[in-house]
Amino acid sequence: MAWCYLTFASLFEILFALSLKHSDSFTHVGYSTMAVLNMFLSLLLLSVAMQTLPLALSYAVWTGAGIIGTSLTAMLWLNEAVNPLKLGGLVLIGLGILLLKLGEA
Repeated sequence: MAWCYLTFASLFEILFALSLKHSDSFTHVGYSTMAVLNMFLSLLLLSVAMQTLPLALSYAVWTGAGIIGTSLTAMLWLNEAVNPLKLGGLVLIGLGILLLKLGEA
């Protein structure tokens, strides 16, 4: 169940970043509210997951999934640049998370 909490925490972190981008430095009330709510939910679910999962692993998955998800979303929907170096960096982050997970087994 902790992995489920951690997955949703990562999804809310991605939504936080997207909401923050559209909040125009917290001048757009709707997106600003969404940003704060998404970050609150993300941190809440992360804290619940950390009750069971190791700190290093849960934090790495949360931040790594947030980086990967936010970057891919920005590339696909916000037309941010895509290039082999960026994609390679995202693959390396994913591999780092996988190695941390395997190290916990």
